[in-house]
Amino acid sequence: MKINPQYTKILLNDIPYLIPYGQAVADFSKALMLNETADLLWSRISCGAKEDELLNFLSETYDASDNDIPELRQGITDFLNMLKSYNVIMSDDTKNYSGFGTHFIRIGTLNISLCGADKLYDKYFCAFSCDAPPEKCSQEIQILTYPPRTHKNGNILVRNNEIILSETDDSYIFIFTGSNVYELHSAKDGSLATIYCKENRSDKALCELFHAIRFAFLIAAMANDMYVIHSASILYKGKAWLFSGISGTGKSTHTNLWKERYNTPILNGDLNMIGFDNGDAVVYGLPWCGTSEIYTRKTYPLGGITFLKQSPKNEVIIPSKDKKILYFIQRLISPSWKISHIEDSFKFAKKVADTVPFYRLLCTKSPEAAKIMKQHIDNI
Repeated sequence: MKINPQYTKILLNDIPYLIPYGQAVADFSKALMLNETADLLWSRISCGAKEDELLNFLSETYDASDNDIPELRQGITDFLNMLKSYNVIMSDDTKNYSGFGTHFIRIGTLNISLCGADKLYDKYFCAFSCDAPPEKCSQEIQILTYPPRTHKNGNILVRNNEIILSETDDSYIFIFTGSNVYELHSAKDGSLATIYCKENRSDKALCELFHAIRFAFLIAAMANDMYVIHSASILYKGKAWLFSGISGTGKSTHTNLWKERYNTPILNGDLNMIGFDNGDAVVYGLPWCGTSEIYTRKTYPLGGITFLKQSPKNEVIIPSKDKKILYFIQRLISPSWKISHIEDSFKFAKKVADTVPFYRLLCTKSPEAAKIMKQHIDNI
C-alpha cells in the first residue's frame, strides 16, 4: 500500500483525525476521524504493514479466537476501502483497475497518475496501464465528481460553443458548456490537473470526460516537447507514415486503401503524437483515435508525413520548406492559445521537417492514389 503524502494524523480534542494538506486541500479532500481500532491500524499502515500483518496485529492485540478472525478480516478490508475512497492510500497493484484509487498509465514518455473512480476512465486507458514509476509522475490528474467550490478569475484566451478557456498566473481553466464535465484546472506545464465532472457513467458522459483528459494531456505533452497532429497512420517498412488533411479530405479512405492493397496495419485512425528519441523523430501511440477505434500503444520511427488534398488527378508534390512548416502547424491540435505556443510549434515543425520527408499528395479516392504514393516512398 502506498500512502498519500498529503495526509497527516492530528489530534483534535484528543480525537485522532487524518487531515489533508497541500494540493489535497485545494482539491477538497476530506478529513477522516479514526476510532480506537482505526487508529491502531493506521499506526501500522503508516509503517508499511500489509493486510495480513494488520490481521495478525489485531488478533494479538484483542487476543482474538479463530471464530473472531473473519470479522476482523472484514473490518480491516472495510477500513482499507474507506482509506482508498478518501485517497489516503493507493493500491500497490496499479494494474488492477477496480474501485477508487490512483492508477498509472504511460503515454509517450509521460508517466501519468489518474486518481478517481476508475469506472469513469478505465475502458479508455487500461491498455496504457503501467507499474507505479519510481520517480514522480510527469502528470497527475485528479477526477472529482462534484462542481468546483470556488471559481478563479482569469484572462479569457478562447471562447466557443464548447469551452471557455482562461488563464491565471499559474494555471489554465477550461469551463465546458453543455457537458457532463464542469471544469478542468491545469498547471501551465500540465504537471497537475483537476477535472470536475458529474458522476455519470453513460457513454456520452465518459466520452466527454475522455475528451477533457485529452486537453490536460496535450498541455503536458507540449511541455515535454511532444506534439499531436490530426492524421491517420500506417506501419510500412517498420516505420509510421502519417497522412493528414482537413476533415473530409479522405485520410481514412487513403489509409484503408493501403491496408486493402498492401496489407499495411493502421496504427491510429485520427491522431498521432510526434517526439524525438536521441535525435530521431518517432511516433508515440495514443488512446485518442476519433471514431476509428484504431490505436496502438507502441512507438515507431517516423517515416514521413503526407498532406492530402482532393484532386481529379493523383500527383505527389514536394512542398517548399515554408509550406512544409505551414501544413504541419495547421494540422496540430496541441495548444495554440498564446504566441509562445505558436513560436514553440514552429520550432518543432522545422525540426521535424528537417528530419523526415514531407509530401503533398493531390489525390482521388481511387486505389491509384495509394499506388503512386507507395512508389514515391519506395524510391526514397
